[in-house]
This record gives sequence, structure tokens and C-alpha cells, in this order.
Amino acid sequence: MKNALLLLLFTFCTHFLFAQLLNPGFEDDTGGSLEHWINPCGEAEAVNEAPADGGQWSLRLPPGNTQGCYPRQMYQAITGAVAGEAITLSCWAKSEMNLQARLSLGVFNNYDQPEVLVSDTTTSTEWIQLSLSFTPDEVQVGAGLVVILEGGITGGPAGNNIASNFDEIEVQLMTTRVNDISSKDIQLAPNPVTTGQALQFIYPDEMELANLMLFSADGHLLRCDRGRVTAINVDDLAAGVYFCQLEDLQSGRRFIGRFVKL
Repeated sequence: MKNALLLLLFTFCTHFLFAQLLNPGFEDDTGGSLEHWINPCGEAEAVNEAPADGGQWSLRLPPGNTQGCYPRQMYQAITGAVAGEAITLSCWAKSEMNLQARLSLGVFNNYDQPEVLVSDTTTSTEWIQLSLSFTPDEVQVGAGLVVILEGGITGGPAGNNIASNFDEIEVQLMTTRVNDISSKDIQLAPNPVTTGQALQFIYPDEMELANLMLFSADGHLLRCDRGRVTAINVDDLAAGVYFCQLEDLQSGRRFIGRFVKL
């Protein structure tokens, strides 16, 4: 039933492209950060180590273990995939003591838990690039795609003495869509926005924005409205960061905007 409802929502809403992976390098302006990544088992950390093509920080992810937390995963939802169009996923990774560092593309199951669809792995102790490609169908896109990182597995409690490292997670959607509308052409105001205020979309007269999709910072679709859009009510939104996606009916191009609700 859940998949059927998600498929109906997908058919109604998702004919746009939206690729937004937050914090792909595990760092922010203040240093290492795991923000926007879901870490059910804990013990993962950002460490001051990175590949030559990365920043300064990477993810250090201990292995799962059969006597404790398994599988030990870090994951983040991907939105905007299009059924029948390929997704390419890549990252830098390395491991310790023959652990199998694993990069996967997965899908959320009926219990909102990630399940692996396709993977690439390494046991290299030096930084190496992992990559994979997958073409999802409508049910998979409707259920929700997800990037999954795993640090391997041990036979008992692992602690933090060994781990796998990941950095520079990159998602590319192989789409035939036309170019996006520049954020310089459209203004969101006020931004930040508070309860009692409407978020306005200010754009040139020759544009006709419609078909709103509203996403949370972790990639969950919150709202899907057909028809023309000039403003939205944000009173029902909790404080946080949100992304909105609209289509210009005149050109077929899409716009992606970011706003903050206080």
C-alpha cells in the first residue's frame, strides 16, 4: 500500500530534476561536521584527514558487528531522481585491517529503513575512488533513493580502534533536462521567514512559475502543489532549512531555492 501511494505521489509530482546532497565532504566553516547525515548506530566522527582532491576532513566510520550494531550505516536521502534515467554515485574511501568500505545506492523500505540496491567496495588502505551507476524504476524513485556508507563488519564489538574513511560523496543525475534557472533571476523573500509571513517568489514577468515541490533538509518531500505559484504559507513548518523546486511553464526549466524558517 505504501509503495502504491508513493508511486501515485511520484507520478503527480516528480517530473523535475533535483539533486541536492548536503555536506558531501563532512565539514563546514568551523571544521568537521556530520550534519545532514543519519547515523543510527553512533560512534562515527569527522576526522582531520582527507584525500588529495578533498577538503580537510572526512568521515571515519567504524565497522558494524554481530554482537552490537549491525549494519552500521551513515545515509542521506537523494531527491529528484527520474525513473529510467541513470544515477552515478562516487566517493573517495579507504579502510583499515582489510575492512570492506562500502558505497551503496539504496531505497527506503516500508519501514523507512535503507536497503541496498547496488554497491562498490574497497579494502585498500590508501584513498581510492569508488563509483557506481544505476537506473531506477518508478517504484524505487517513488519510495525514495538513498546514499548509504558502511565501514565493514567484525565478529564482535568493534569500538573505534579500526574504521573506514569516506569523503567527497558525489551524486550525478544523467538527465536530458534543460539548464536550470539561475538563482539570480528569482528571489525568495523574506528569507529567513517566520510564522505569520508568506514566502514570496519574486521573478520577471516573462516567467510563469508552477508545480511547487517542498523538501526538508534531509531530502524528504513535504509538499507538492500544482498550478502557478507566487507565494507559499510556511506556518506549518518547523524551524530549519528547506529547499523548494518549481518549473517555469514558459521554458520548461526548473528553479531550486533554499530558505530558512525561524
